[in-house]
Amino acid sequence: MTIKNFIHECQKKDVLKFISIYLVSTWVLLQVMAVIWEPIGLPKKSVTSLILLLLVAFPFYLYYIYKFKVNNETEHGPDVPAVDAAGIAAFKKMYFSSLSVIAVTCAFISILIGKANFLNDRGPNKDTVIAVATSSIVDVSDKIAVLKFGNNTGNDQLNVLGKMAADWIVHGINEKQIAQVFSTETIQQYSKDFGIPTSTDAENVLKKYIKPSKIISGNYFIDNDRLVLQASVSTGDTSELLISFKPQYCDQENPLECVESVKQLIMGYLFLEDKDQSLNLQERPPKFSSYEALLEAKANQDQPELYLSLLNKSITEDPNFFEPQVLRVAHYYGLENYKVADSLRLQIKATDFKNKRQANLLKHYEALIKGKNDQIYATIREEYKYTPKDLMTNSGTMTVALQYVNRPQDVEAIFNQVSMHQVDLTNCYICEIRLYVNALALIELGKFQQVIDSLQPINLKLGSTVLTKSLISAYVRSDQKDQLQKLFNQREVQTNLQDLAGYYSFAGEEALLVGDAAFAKANFLKTIELSKGFENHQVLEALVYTGDYEKSLKMTNSLLSKNPKDKSLLSLKAIALAKTNQSKQAEMVLASMQQLKNSYDYGATDYQLARYYAAMGNEDKALLLLRQSIASGSIFTSRTFQNDPYFKSLSTTPKFKKMMIYWH
Repeated sequence: MTIKNFIHECQKKDVLKFISIYLVSTWVLLQVMAVIWEPIGLPKKSVTSLILLLLVAFPFYLYYIYKFKVNNETEHGPDVPAVDAAGIAAFKKMYFSSLSVIAVTCAFISILIGKANFLNDRGPNKDTVIAVATSSIVDVSDKIAVLKFGNNTGNDQLNVLGKMAADWIVHGINEKQIAQVFSTETIQQYSKDFGIPTSTDAENVLKKYIKPSKIISGNYFIDNDRLVLQASVSTGDTSELLISFKPQYCDQENPLECVESVKQLIMGYLFLEDKDQSLNLQERPPKFSSYEALLEAKANQDQPELYLSLLNKSITEDPNFFEPQVLRVAHYYGLENYKVADSLRLQIKATDFKNKRQANLLKHYEALIKGKNDQIYATIREEYKYTPKDLMTNSGTMTVALQYVNRPQDVEAIFNQVSMHQVDLTNCYICEIRLYVNALALIELGKFQQVIDSLQPINLKLGSTVLTKSLISAYVRSDQKDQLQKLFNQREVQTNLQDLAGYYSFAGEEALLVGDAAFAKANFLKTIELSKGFENHQVLEALVYTGDYEKSLKMTNSLLSKNPKDKSLLSLKAIALAKTNQSKQAEMVLASMQQLKNSYDYGATDYQLARYYAAMGNEDKALLLLRQSIASGSIFTSRTFQNDPYFKSLSTTPKFKKMMIYWH
């Protein structure tokens, strides 16, 4: 029998009609149950249970259709001809084959649903199940009860405040869907519906009949004409105090101020309580609105102004919230506004002296401000132990390992903690930074092909400036000039002239590092050729490296007019002056540069002075200044120390190599 004939026979024998009745009835029943399960007090998974029952019943229903509807009209009919008997047998075979397939499918789906909703629970079903015969209620651990706050003011006119506080908290928890809540009215309804004596207080009703996982309660009183609202959270079974919140004070004429503050504290606690407590930066939770602003800030790290605004909002909402305060310090530090960062750091006080993470983070930012690179690495490694897969912490640890203590060998293991598989790099700025820092570390270790293999397909899509420079470095250092030219050809189409000139200048510096002076000069000349109409640091470096000191002096003066305190520009100006036999003027520039040195210099002045003396051939003075620079907190980048062409002849000396492990 063909499938087409089988379906025709099913239609003829009303099989499809009976199946339609079952499916429609099932749908209606599920719709009704989805609406009424909660009002009549059934468990949350009642609808799931009904779906399982209907799935399991479906194959039996199909058997019932055949046994009592189809079979009566065929096999038991009078005088069945032999031809019809063969058709009946074929239909029966097809019917029961289909029934077997449907039964197996229903069983499989039932197992999946059952496993997902029942077998994976961390214990027995925790939903409320009312058993009328025994007047008992099964334990509830996924719901919270909020009791009316007690009035200890002695003023009955303030009774309404107790209900207001409870309602406000219930509304906040429901709005953010933090948990399911039992309000005072719900508890009273339980008392009425189950005949519980009205003399029984609400807390006893909860413990005996409802058994929530937590109970939120509180009271309020008057202290020196100010209203004081205090709240606590306790366990639902033993009344063990989980947390008592700091009392909130407000004017008697504005009680909502207290109520809102208490609500925020409670919501913050409930939101964070299930997280790993070792990750909490403070014992007492922040206000929920403050925590929301922090989460929004973290989601907008690629927009500095918005990020800072949201951090400030978080701190304003809860001045005792520790995390946004340290992130604000980090933000200003990243902007190289060290004075503001230091000032903000000194304003932070550890809110919980027992909290090791707070103490460690404060030490970390103190080390950053003071330029103690070994302590910076030690403290960020400690933080990394708590959250190795957090993108910010992971990226920061990679950066510190490479740039602050010159340990490229540590970077790849940290990078591999977070999988980059299927990451949408176009929407993940921090992911791009992680790829860049890892590439720099691999270049330091001489793993050029690994950088090329990992970045080549990614950079084609992103067109990232920093990743392009990493590829340029890998191509030049592995002597793959043909691949480098292909990259330049791509960028000529996709990139503006200033960025393109920067790429050629970077390639020239990389060529100097590998001793290919001719290739370096060709790239510098290309930079100068592309620079008609604009001036920047890369073009200036190209002019200096090609020995065109007259033009470099003019460009330096032009750039210094916009940024007179730029020490790298002053250093290049001094070099150009000295190379054009203007030694006294060069000395004056160096003196003015030294006057710019301040408490937050981090070795920048000493480093630029070292470049000057290296250019002048005074290697001993250059080495001394480089060591002072490192000791003051200078960092190792893709263009400094061993990556700076000015120090190429020094980089192979024992003294230089010893400096590179100064912080190890």
